[in-house]
Amino acid sequence: MHTLLLSLLGIGYGLNQLAILPYALQTAAGLVKLAVYGNTIAVILFVPMLVIATHFYQGVGAASVWVLLNCFYLFVCVNYLHWRILKGESRQWYAGIMLPLVLALGVGLLGRHFLHSVFGVWLGRECRYHVGNWLLPPPYWQHLT
Repeated sequence: MHTLLLSLLGIGYGLNQLAILPYALQTAAGLVKLAVYGNTIAVILFVPMLVIATHFYQGVGAASVWVLLNCFYLFVCVNYLHWRILKGESRQWYAGIMLPLVLALGVGLLGRHFLHSVFGVWLGRECRYHVGNWLLPPPYWQHLT
């Protein structure tokens, strides 16, 4: 449960960081009105979604709405910015961020698959024998072996 929550928050913050540079460009170009319109639409759409998702799914629902909000910023607001200021540049911009994103996701998924076996067999036993017995009682370490 906590891993899903933290994963969703991490994804949301990653998407937010991808959208912040075009927002800075938009502000530097003097088009603050676009940000005001985008944020107004976001408040109208996402505040009710946040209330409903939080009511039914607690933190995971709120984190899911955070991911959706940042997808809105990244795919809708950035596209509008490219249409308004940088005509014809959106394909290159998305191509430039998608390759590293796909590579990072691939490495993360492979790492998750292989790290579980490494942590469960080697690191868990080493930590239990060298650190864990004096730090935590043995019942806390039984699930790692």
